[in-house]
Amino acid sequence: AQDLTLEEAAGQVLMPDISDQKGGAAADLVRSRHLAGLILMGGAIGDEASVKALTAAIAAADPERDWPVLISTDEEGGTVQRLAPVIGEVSAFMAAGANANSDQIRAYYQGLGAQMSALGFTMDAAPVADVTIRPESTRSFAPAPP
Repeated sequence: AQDLTLEEAAGQVLMPDISDQKGGAAADLVRSRHLAGLILMGGAIGDEASVKALTAAIAAADPERDWPVLISTDEEGGTVQRLAPVIGEVSAFMAAGANANSDQIRAYYQGLGAQMSALGFTMDAAPVADVTIRPESTRSFAPAPP
C-alpha cells in the first residue's frame, strides 16, 4: 500500500456497480480509476457467453497491478436474483434458515459459488445482514434470532 499513489489507494476502497454489458467500458473504468472491483447489476447480466465475456474483460482490465480485480454481484436468491437468466432460480436465504441440515446448506451454497466462479465472479455480495420486518421478506436467515 505504501507504493500506491493517492489515486490508486483511493480507488482500492471503491467498488461501484455497473448496469450494462459493455466490457471495454467497464475495463476502462477499473483501469482509469484504479478500482478494487465492480459489482454487476441486472442490466449487466445477459446470457452465459456475454457474462463470461464481461467478467473476462474486467478481470484483464489492469494487468500491471499485483492483485486481482474483484468481480461481484449480489446473488441473494429469492427476490434478488441477478443471475437467474444464466444459472436458474436460487432459493431465498430464509429457506437455508429453515433447513436444519448444515451439510445440505453448505453443499447448496458451494454449488452456487462454483457456478458463479465458472462465470468469472470472484465475490458474491450475499447473504445480507438484513432483518425481517415484513412477513413476505425472505432475505434474512430467520424471522427472529434463534
